[in-house]
Amino acid sequence: MEKGINMGRTKKIYPGYVEPRKNVDGSVSFRVFHEHKNIDGSRTKYTISTIKGSLSKPASIKDAKKMYYEHLEKCNGKTLIKETDDKITVAQLCTKYMDNKFFNESTTTKADVDRKFRLYIIPKLGNIKISDLQREHQNQLWDYVKTHKYDSKKQKVVKLENHSDSPEKLETSYLVKIVRELNNALNYGVKNKWITKNPIKGFSDHINDEAKLSDKKSRKIKFFLQPEQVKAISDKLKNGPFEYAVILMALTGMRRNEVLGLKWKDFKKDTIRGNEMYFLDIFRQVYRCKYRKTLTTQELDGSDHFVKQLSTRTIAIHPEDLTVKILKKIKGNQHDYRIAKGIFSEPDQEDLVFLNFKTMKPYSPNSLYHDFKDAVVAASEDFKKGLEGSVAIPQAAHKGGVHNLRHYHASQLLRKGVDFKSIQKRLGHSTLAITMDLYADHDIGHDIEGARKTASDFADYALD
Repeated sequence: MEKGINMGRTKKIYPGYVEPRKNVDGSVSFRVFHEHKNIDGSRTKYTISTIKGSLSKPASIKDAKKMYYEHLEKCNGKTLIKETDDKITVAQLCTKYMDNKFFNESTTTKADVDRKFRLYIIPKLGNIKISDLQREHQNQLWDYVKTHKYDSKKQKVVKLENHSDSPEKLETSYLVKIVRELNNALNYGVKNKWITKNPIKGFSDHINDEAKLSDKKSRKIKFFLQPEQVKAISDKLKNGPFEYAVILMALTGMRRNEVLGLKWKDFKKDTIRGNEMYFLDIFRQVYRCKYRKTLTTQELDGSDHFVKQLSTRTIAIHPEDLTVKILKKIKGNQHDYRIAKGIFSEPDQEDLVFLNFKTMKPYSPNSLYHDFKDAVVAASEDFKKGLEGSVAIPQAAHKGGVHNLRHYHASQLLRKGVDFKSIQKRLGHSTLAITMDLYADHDIGHDIEGARKTASDFADYALD
């Protein structure tokens, strides 16, 4: 760019800036630059590009912003921070790893990983160059996380007194995950050739043993909702936007992002071996675009780093199944609403089964999560008050949230004698081992007829 004259203050466009500049020939250009906040609190600023104008066709801030957003989305899976040398510290590596692993999305998982880096890894190893890391640093980190914990009142990590016996100490499974995140970040550094090898590749024997034991203990599902409890919770969502979404999750085992990303073209009817069947194609989800701050659907084609291709699947549904009746009811309700409001066009985005007619966009998965938790609390309060027809809701239901509906669906399949391989395919688990670890110890029970009756009651209720 020709040397120009700054025309005034820069205009912030999340998370960057646009700076107007007047060139020596009198034309106007815009410099677009990015201000990156690192995990350790520092900031990195660098120029992305310049929109050059001329006297005949001046550059516009609208064009600059468009170019900026296109650049961010095009960089999906690639670091936005320039690599200048091999003197990258652990803190810088963690920032680069986070930017690429969770690019363009904001999730609870991202927040949890950020917490592990910010509270435990960076304070202990942040200033060390990754090229200088040794196996001993892993042991130092391990000793540190075992003896420290974040104090919410003091808002800092504090050392535990008598940490070996302290009831406040972190669970071993969480400690293992902290070290694993550092291992993952270093593997990312190897992939990008910032270091030749991962200095802490593989855990020491004692960490490995503890990891395996902790994983088995933490992964086992100790609690399953019962049909009457699902009924009581869904009762609190009646006439709300997620009433039928919760029921469909219980009937199909779909994830919240999947059920909210479901479109009518994914619901199909076909004839298999002379039998008429319905099918739900699960290959899209709802996610929030970080930079545009909008909700949209993303097909699960494996092209983006945050999408697991192995989650794609087709769920077969019998014509008499409640799922078919629920979907047809939703379709009818949408049709009536469109006629009443005079909405006749159906663009691709508006083909959603659960369409927010106020915004003509998908519903937020977080909204579904919070509404479900509120419904659990409300159902629990009814039981405490001794209201007729209320049922006890275990504390585990409060912690598990809406994901409990996937586990509920798995438990119902087990009661019907469905094999683990079929359950794995229906739920979209990447491996059979995951399904086995979650549900292998599940007590199916002996009251099969009672379970069927309760499920039938729930089904009748859902269509009231």
